[in-house]
Amino acid sequence: MSQSETGNSAPDKNIQQVAGAPAQTNAPLFWSDARQLRILCLVNTPRGVDAGELHDGVCERARAVVARVAPMPVSIVGLGDPEILKPDTITMLVHVAITGNGADRLAALTVRPFRNAPDGGGQLFGAAPRAVRAGTSDRAALAAIAPELETALTDTLPWKARN
Repeated sequence: MSQSETGNSAPDKNIQQVAGAPAQTNAPLFWSDARQLRILCLVNTPRGVDAGELHDGVCERARAVVARVAPMPVSIVGLGDPEILKPDTITMLVHVAITGNGADRLAALTVRPFRNAPDGGGQLFGAAPRAVRAGTSDRAALAAIAPELETALTDTLPWKARN
């Protein structure tokens, strides 16, 4: 039986296959030439936008996790800070939305990198969204969010990528 009869065509001579090619060891182009990394957090609760203990705790936790592995300075910025628009800056957008009341509170978490670049930065998605039971207080919510935040950052940062 010929290749055409089985539906298999002859391999394209213009495509090269490299057997045993090593895994990529460099960070994606999105991260190249970055000189600073900023953390920008937005925490929404049934009370509105949180600017207190929960917001500060989420931002500081994200900063600490990223700073342990990032080969550049890491700092927290606020909404409207012009630092995020610098072309050598990557900003990790951390968004937490808490819904419900009492024992039914739920926290949804997303993490996505942003870079001001002519082509949109070249990275469309970050880590998959996560949801956790948030407990009855902001302190309980922060404790519940912390491990999921670290996992989301692990999934997003090239220096912590899992293989």
